[in-house]
Amino acid sequence: MSIAQDLAFASAAGRHLSTLDQKEDSDGVLQRSLWGAAVVAYRRCFTTGKGHGLVRRSRLRIPEKIIGELSPTMREIHDVVLKEADQHVAHRVDDELGQMPIWFLFDVNELGDDRVAGVVALGATRIGPPPDQVGMFSELTDHLKGVIQDMATEKQNLILTKASALLAE
Repeated sequence: MSIAQDLAFASAAGRHLSTLDQKEDSDGVLQRSLWGAAVVAYRRCFTTGKGHGLVRRSRLRIPEKIIGELSPTMREIHDVVLKEADQHVAHRVDDELGQMPIWFLFDVNELGDDRVAGVVALGATRIGPPPDQVGMFSELTDHLKGVIQDMATEKQNLILTKASALLAE
């Protein structure tokens, strides 16, 4: 069940991200890596594509009905995470999160002459979500894991019931 595995991975990555020590990740590499991996795994649960072992079939995805039944808070996090995955992980886009402002430093002497004393480029790259969203993301993935597990159990029970009826004939 790749959906369950992707949700479990996304949830675990979110939990690791929420407990990440900023001193150990001073350059933001771990935070960016965990968040990027989490949103890619989460996004896979809602898109079609090739799945391992599937012949002439697309990978299954979480039904839209389940997303429609999410609480408003969980739906908001779901939408934010998918937007993040589309815009900043899967397909980089130019926006306020990827701009690079340039500052010029001027030196003014006592005669009032201005001259450029230096140039500073400040790169701004999106590293991850606000901390409160990480916790809500983990809650969302755990909730969806439970829903998917319940659906799988229901299908399994239905198959077992039908198989038992066939064997009894």
